[in-house]
Amino acid sequence: MDKTGPAWPKISALILFIALTITWSLYLASPPAPEPETIAEEKFSAERAFKHIKQIASNPHPIGSAENDRVRAYLLAELRKLGLHPRVEDGIGFNSWVVSGHTKNIIATMQGTDPTQTLLVMAHYDSQFFTPGAADDASGVAAILEMIRALQHRPALKNNLVILFTDGEEMGLLGARQFARSYPDIGEIDLVLNVEARGSSGVVSMFETGSGNAKLIKMFANASPNPFANSLTYTVYRMLPNDTDYTVLKEIGIQGLNFAFYSDYLNYHTMQDTPGNLSLASLQHHGEYLLHNLLLFGNQQLDLESDHDLAYFNNPWGGLFYYPVSWSYFLAGICLLLFLLLFLLQYRRGSISLPGILSSALLFIGVMLIVAAITHFGWQAVREIFSHYRWQQHGETYARAWYLWGFTGLTVLLFSKFFIWIKDKVNTSNTLGGIYLVLILLTILITIYLPAGSYLLIWPVGFGLLHWWRANRELANQERSWPAIGMISAGIFPVLFMFPPYIKFFHIVLTTNLLAPSLLLVTVTLGISWPAIRYLVDRLGRYWYLFWGLFTVVCIAGIILKSGYSPAQKKQNSLLYALDVDQDRAWWLSHDHRPDPWTLRYLGENPPDSSFSAFGLFGNRRLLNRRAPLIPLHPPAMEVLRDSTDDSLRYLSLRFSAPSGGNTMRVSLSQPDRVQMVAVSSVSIFDLRHPPENQPDLFSRLYHYADLSHPFTVDLILSGPKAPLQLKTVVFSRELPAEHINQFTPRPPHTMPKPFGFTNGTVLKKTYTVDPADPR
Repeated sequence: MDKTGPAWPKISALILFIALTITWSLYLASPPAPEPETIAEEKFSAERAFKHIKQIASNPHPIGSAENDRVRAYLLAELRKLGLHPRVEDGIGFNSWVVSGHTKNIIATMQGTDPTQTLLVMAHYDSQFFTPGAADDASGVAAILEMIRALQHRPALKNNLVILFTDGEEMGLLGARQFARSYPDIGEIDLVLNVEARGSSGVVSMFETGSGNAKLIKMFANASPNPFANSLTYTVYRMLPNDTDYTVLKEIGIQGLNFAFYSDYLNYHTMQDTPGNLSLASLQHHGEYLLHNLLLFGNQQLDLESDHDLAYFNNPWGGLFYYPVSWSYFLAGICLLLFLLLFLLQYRRGSISLPGILSSALLFIGVMLIVAAITHFGWQAVREIFSHYRWQQHGETYARAWYLWGFTGLTVLLFSKFFIWIKDKVNTSNTLGGIYLVLILLTILITIYLPAGSYLLIWPVGFGLLHWWRANRELANQERSWPAIGMISAGIFPVLFMFPPYIKFFHIVLTTNLLAPSLLLVTVTLGISWPAIRYLVDRLGRYWYLFWGLFTVVCIAGIILKSGYSPAQKKQNSLLYALDVDQDRAWWLSHDHRPDPWTLRYLGENPPDSSFSAFGLFGNRRLLNRRAPLIPLHPPAMEVLRDSTDDSLRYLSLRFSAPSGGNTMRVSLSQPDRVQMVAVSSVSIFDLRHPPENQPDLFSRLYHYADLSHPFTVDLILSGPKAPLQLKTVVFSRELPAEHINQFTPRPPHTMPKPFGFTNGTVLKKTYTVDPADPR
């Protein structure tokens, strides 16, 4: 390493350029600072909105619960304080999976001064069973309330604005489906703004629109301060098992903008989604999107219809680049032609050779495969070493950021070693030519199969190609000119600016279980940045490897220190009390892989794992189990209101309730193939005679969410002869019967219920037989 002469200023300048570009990229992909409540009345203040969150998210408030009633009363009162006249849309929401619920949507309208269109802004006010839901979705509801307050200190909007707080979103978008089915002016809605969350912090991404979004994206880009949006995100979103309320309105052709933040995923749907863990910066970002977009869309005559979509992504000065998706093919073709032209020029010049380029291309592919393998199998090995990660149902760890950084450090070391090794076999132009050969092929493939996301490679590869022959020729000759450093910096700027937010994004949404895609993006970044890396490695020598080695060691230390559980980083566990009234038997059940010190007192040391499919809530999953004492709980109740026949069809009307409480009931029939129609509280939710779109061909079971202390009716039409019919009813309550358990010990403060599925609480099962021979 030469420490003399003009090399150090250039080294320092190049390192500073790389650091500043990445920092600027990540800064633009972060939410704005929260505004205090002392800010001007016409502006959005996260501190003012946060007061609503503390009220809404003080406790879990799922559909059908007393807390849900409390939150609804609070929202109605707050809307009235704002001068609106809200109403509750009370009805049955249902989806194509034969899931229904007694939903109570809140609707209010702000009349425009000269309306030509109607806008809808929406969020859901229910939570999952075991979470206060501060982010998901009290943040959306609170942002809308504060947005309304700010709007009232500005000139009134010209267009009509409908405010919708849906109920039952967490149980299958039930409130949104009820709204879409029953709202009389649904056809008048021109644009939807939906506000969501999948974590408790981070930048708010506008991650979904309807099809034909060309005009909408242009207006959104002009309206939004601090926008973070790209046309690749929705592709990733579709890979995840998630829908939002906007999904329902998108299905019926209404254009919209869908917003969410997604960092701190381990708080999602857990007891850690509290007001104290919510980022006020993310809340501020929600509010600024809402306020500024409504000020634009609410005061214009909207013409959002378009026959094409845009590719769009963030630009270096804080806005959005956008162009028609069809241009992607043209731009990819330009990259291909540029690569071929430079290849021919350098081949004629004798600075490259086909064997040299192929050798580099194979090495680059090999490095990507090695990185993917090390990341995947390394993570599997880590899960064996840190076996306590198995407690987390999210497939994530509190040390997640340290894993990204640690595997990144390891990737830099491997990439540097391999490509410094090959530089003695082939020259720099061959090395970079092989890398770009692979990237050009990837660009073409992505453009063919995912044109809206191809920008992520087109621009970094295109800029990199422009400096391939000149800058690397100077480096190969060991020239240390400032023009060479300038060309290197210009060539690597797009990849350094564009890739870091995506590396972070893929890691967050796909979790550390699928860390490999993020590390593949790191590898591509290193490939395009090879001229800069080559320059730094040549001049820093062993100090380059020492730095990245120490960086990786520090990350390992961070992993070790961050991997435990505490009251601030809770472990997830599971315990259920399940009572089979038919057999007069009860069990302690758990979804955990083994008992922990708290569940041990109920499950014992080595409980068996068995399938409890008879309850119907757990599929064929094997659960830890142990016989439990019988507790005097009232089983689900059923009453036959009608049993008659007409034209070879049997008509049944049944009334169900749960005297012991609960807000989830599952009803299944012994003869599902005979079911022609199912209605809940007079609303048809399954009908073979007039099947709605995506309805299953066979009725297997009904899930109904409501306050089950209040009865609801189920009407059935059955084909075939009138014969005895068995109905199995299962009720789930999200509370353990603690008052009936001797020496019950509350859950330790470093633990919390598993968040997904029926994992904590009380399950009651009872089977009824409807015999036509019985007098009615």
